[in-house]
This record gives sequence, structure tokens and C-alpha cells, in this order.
Amino acid sequence: MSFCSGGNADADTVLRLFDASCNLISVNDDACGGGRSEIVWDAWTDGLMRLQIANAVLTYPNPTQYDLCVRDLGAACDSCSAPNPTTLVPTPDCQFVSGSTGPTVACNTDYYLVLLEAGVTYRFSLCPSPAPNPPAPTCPGDVAQAAPACNPAADWNPRIEMWPAGSDCAVGAELTPGAIGSGGCTASPALPDFTLTAMASGPVVLAIGKENPAGNPAGCGNYGTYTLAFQQL
Repeated sequence: MSFCSGGNADADTVLRLFDASCNLISVNDDACGGGRSEIVWDAWTDGLMRLQIANAVLTYPNPTQYDLCVRDLGAACDSCSAPNPTTLVPTPDCQFVSGSTGPTVACNTDYYLVLLEAGVTYRFSLCPSPAPNPPAPTCPGDVAQAAPACNPAADWNPRIEMWPAGSDCAVGAELTPGAIGSGGCTASPALPDFTLTAMASGPVVLAIGKENPAGNPAGCGNYGTYTLAFQQL
């Protein structure tokens, strides 16, 4: 669902995707130039969804003309070998990408390609209240549990990992082993907020997935929505 690839809009837009009960699934603002928006969503369930198209500037005085492009990108749910079609290119500006994971094994992790430059330090965060980290003192991410609260003591604890592009994302081969709760997050010690200095130039695979605590039943409390904040330091 895009105003970027095959679509267009003459104003700064926001896209919000809701389920049939109007629970927020995914939101995007400024995915590409001109304040245009795009949502790429892995449909981990069948059913009716609701898409809201809104102006990012609530006081915008003129009617917005737009052409929304909706495309089926193929098999649902990302994998290490077939990541999300959105490639992340960090810059000194704070950028965001939003998504949602699902309750099934096939859909409980989202994968993105990230382009890095050797010797440059980058920041990645799901923390809604990050500690000051120049050049942007506030560059917040966000998470929200989408599963029913069948085990309130076991919230969705998202985890971020990175692997070399072209690898099979095997356990033990991570570039960021255990990049969860690594400090810098004043909202929760369990949310990732970390920096990484690239050892080589080129793409890496970034995964956002579940941290399944003991006592957390499968499909309960281990998936949800997220907004990943990322920037070049």
C-alpha cells in the first residue's frame, strides 16, 4: 500500500492499517520523498482490514489528491533469504520503519536489508524513551503487543539481530549477538537500543523478532507492532 512505488499524493500523508476491530496493525509516515507514505505488511491472517489515509499536518487547508498503489508482493512473511522489499539506508537524520509480526512460526520475525559503510557507527532502537544520543537527542522507536493478554507477565519482548547478507541467519553467526536490552532505553531495560560500528561496507540482514520468555505460550504475547528508529551517527 504505497504512495511511493506506483502511487502519488500531493500532500504529506500518513497511512494506518487496522484490523476489523480497529486495532492498529501498522503505521507509516514519510517513507519516501515529499512526505509520502508506504506500508508493507505480511498478512499473517485472513479477514477484513481497514486502511486509513490521512494528512500528516492536521491543519492542512486543501483537499488532498492521491493515487494509492496496492500490490500483492508474493508469499507473505519475510525470511532471511527473502527479506522485506524495503531496504534501510541510514543517514544522519532519524528515520523510521514500522511493521508487525504475527503469531505463526513463519511470521514471527521481520527481516530487512540495511546498507552500511565501513567504519561508520549506526544506532538502532525500538525504545520509545531513548537516552540522549547525538546527533538526534530524541529518536524514539516504539512497540505494542498485539497478542491477547493471556499471560500479562510475559509481554512481547522484541529482539533485534543482524547477520551478514547472504547467510542463513544461523544462531551463533550474528553480528549483534544478544542485541536486546543493551542499554540506552529509559523506558524498559528489555527493549533494544544499541549502536553498531560497521566492519565492512555493504548490506546486512536486520531481524526484528520475538524474545519468547519462559511460560509464554506459543501465539500468546510474543508478537506485535513496532517502529524501528535508525540513524547514522
